Amino acid sequence: MLLEEYDVDISFLPGVGYGISLQGDITRKNLSRLIPHPSKVATLTLTREQVKTTLEQTTTNQKPRDKYEMVGGLL
Repeated sequence: MLLEEYDVDISFLPGVGYGISLQGDITRKNLSRLIPHPSKVATLTLTREQVKTTLEQTTTNQKPRDKYEMVGGLL
């Protein structure tokens, strides 16, 4: 839905506490139940390397080598 509506190649959603699990078709109604708080869409132009770095960082945020470096930031 985001891909077509905004004519983009990739989209990310923030890793927040979701209200439901999606099963079957992804509809606008289910998405509003999934993310019950207002959200904003931001579009960026990123290189492949920037996308790769972002995805790598989000995994590192969850399992850093030093547990004191653990932060949120899961896409």
